[in-house]
Amino acid sequence: MPSAPTTIAATERPKSLRKWIVRLAPYLITTVVVALLLREYPVERIVAQMLHGTWGWLVPTSLAGVLLSLLAVSAADTLVVRAVCGNARYWDLLRAKAASSLLDIIGYAAGHGAYGVWFARFTGARAGLAGGALLYIMAGDLLSVCMVATVSVWGFGLEVGDTVRWLPVGIAALLTVFLAIGPYEKLQTDPPIQVFRPWAIVPRRIGFAQIAIRMTQMVMWVTVTWIAMRAFGIPVPWTACLAYVPLVMLVGSLPINVGGLGAVQAVWLLFTPWARGEQILAFAFLWFMMNAGAVALRGLPFVKRFVAEVAVARASSALDDGDGRVERVAVVAVDEDLTQTEISQGRDGDVDTVRT
Repeated sequence: MPSAPTTIAATERPKSLRKWIVRLAPYLITTVVVALLLREYPVERIVAQMLHGTWGWLVPTSLAGVLLSLLAVSAADTLVVRAVCGNARYWDLLRAKAASSLLDIIGYAAGHGAYGVWFARFTGARAGLAGGALLYIMAGDLLSVCMVATVSVWGFGLEVGDTVRWLPVGIAALLTVFLAIGPYEKLQTDPPIQVFRPWAIVPRRIGFAQIAIRMTQMVMWVTVTWIAMRAFGIPVPWTACLAYVPLVMLVGSLPINVGGLGAVQAVWLLFTPWARGEQILAFAFLWFMMNAGAVALRGLPFVKRFVAEVAVARASSALDDGDGRVERVAVVAVDEDLTQTEISQGRDGDVDTVRT
């Protein structure tokens, strides 16, 4: 009969193996996809297209796109956070979004993970409630992407494959139903399941309002990308960008890409009816680099304050009022000179005590 330590060790081996598989999977997928693409489109041909294309408009369009996106998405996030926690300022969320989005260069999950940590610490919300609010925001992003793709494919009668035609429709329909019949009173359990609280308490009008803002931002980003592609020499119609750019963004947000490389490059090849594959891959790489640089310029001014707030923010008194919201939290404001000011604040916004 095996001893207890031997049994525990045998049980832990599969867990350790699964952990390494999960960690290495994105790198393996990226390696295979990039290798297959370079076999079909050699590096020298892609580089030649980079040198041949027109770069001039890529820089201003990228800068304009990332700045306008930040303004719009921060407004949508503010609506959600106020409905969930009752204490959020647009400017605070904007600068946190700008700083945390530096990690979006690595991956969508990394950037939103940092954003969620800041959100939980800065607002004093419970970890489960903060995670639920983040999931609600990410679901809004997904719905806006799929809705724009659905409207463009079906509204403009584009000839696309069955997957492109039906997958966004299914996702958009499911998420829209969740918003239309919410808030869900059955999710208001006792004790509340914090991660599901946003779907139980966010009013329907707030849910659809933040989706409208996100869809507006998505159409804006599609238009910016279309301008950049046309300037680079790819004569793609705007309606095709409405259908395909959201799909590029959707696949690019999945944790199967590494540093902007991977399956997302294969999705860019949906534009091959309007240009050669090497030209599209050249644009995709340059566009990613331009956007990464613009995101860095946008977020760097806020990084120091963001890190300081995450490090020092803590709840002074977090009392649950029964519905899972924070009744009283410690909001730690870090001034430009990094002076820490702790404000004990009620949900109605009245300041009770201030300690510096």
